[in-house]
Amino acid sequence: MPGLDPSIVKHFLPLDTKRFPPKSQHLRRQRADLLLRIKEEVIKQVDARFLEVCNHSEWVANIVPVEKKNGKVRVCIDYRDLNRASPKDNFPLPHIDVLVDNTAHHTQFSFMDGFSGYNQIQMAEEDKVKTTFITMWDKCQPLFRLLRKNAAVEWDDECQKAFDTIKAYLIQPPVLVPPSPDRPLILYLTVRRQSIACMLG
Repeated sequence: MPGLDPSIVKHFLPLDTKRFPPKSQHLRRQRADLLLRIKEEVIKQVDARFLEVCNHSEWVANIVPVEKKNGKVRVCIDYRDLNRASPKDNFPLPHIDVLVDNTAHHTQFSFMDGFSGYNQIQMAEEDKVKTTFITMWDKCQPLFRLLRKNAAVEWDDECQKAFDTIKAYLIQPPVLVPPSPDRPLILYLTVRRQSIACMLG
């Protein structure tokens, strides 16, 4: 992302995770016509390298679309849970007029581009997972393509290879001792929290 060098400055998110454990919000439904405009805006920001994909995160927030008069959508994120976990300052922020007046008569003035919303200060790597948001099309997009009317099925070598791998795996299940029909079958499962999160996510 263009902007300030990360060796000079980074944006960190200190959180009080003892009082506020990580929270993953459930996906909210959106109108179908609004979903396409949200997707277009998110893809535009991913292409501009303002957003990047994060696969595994304990903090997940919802998109809150704000429709503009010109028909476009501003994509906002519901960071209420993240804001609750952020430590509060012991002093109030100055009024915006005071901040603007203090910048007068200076030769250089650095700011965040409010028109496009592209930040100049990069987020620290370890804090990027805290600002994750969830979308409807990332998991369901392959299924949506299959469910379209008169959609042509594309079967290539990669699909055939994946299908053969799944067939080979299902033919040889990883069982140490084959079950006997006259004895009860007892299964012992070890479940890790990360595995459940990956399955549910």
